[in-house]
Amino acid sequence: MRLEPIEKTEFNTRFLVHLDDGARVEAVLYRGDSLCVSTQVGCAVACPFCASGANGLRRGLSLQELIDQVSQVREQGHVPRRVTLSGVGEPLHNHEACRQFVDWCRATRLAPSLTSSGGPLPRLEQWLTDIPHNGLTLSIHAGSEAARTRAVPRAPALQPLFERIASCLPRMSRSRRRKVALAYLLVSGLNDSDDELDAFARR
Repeated sequence: MRLEPIEKTEFNTRFLVHLDDGARVEAVLYRGDSLCVSTQVGCAVACPFCASGANGLRRGLSLQELIDQVSQVREQGHVPRRVTLSGVGEPLHNHEACRQFVDWCRATRLAPSLTSSGGPLPRLEQWLTDIPHNGLTLSIHAGSEAARTRAVPRAPALQPLFERIASCLPRMSRSRRRKVALAYLLVSGLNDSDDELDAFARR
């Protein structure tokens, strides 16, 4: 694996990650200490506003490939304190490697978090209730089922997703609840109507 800095601003650095099989993904260092790593080559969720899944899913990254993204950023002189599984790919579709990576992060005193579209739901339940993390952001991007299907095509529908979250809440500590967030990316003509936002608020 090789990391190539391809864009740098005052606060952020974007890396192109060259994998040993010729595939490429990205990692981004935010504010000098928060590293966003990729979990897959491509993505199966196929959100229309995201380039990650434009060519479908090729494969998941191995645990070592996840670790190497951190290690090589360190070798370039950076000192990340937080790592988020929020780059290319859906972390819950690469569940075992991501779960082991969180264990590695905690053992090396890095604060791990992730962003997910929510499925498969049994795996989401493990992240909500059991797997230790520093934050779980769920990409919702819709209030109605129709908009959810358009915005996040290959992810759980809203009703079963919210039912699963509700069923987990009684088993979650107050601290763990505070680490769960719902994300809503406004996309013109897709999910930005008043009715859609009101439906999201009601949920």
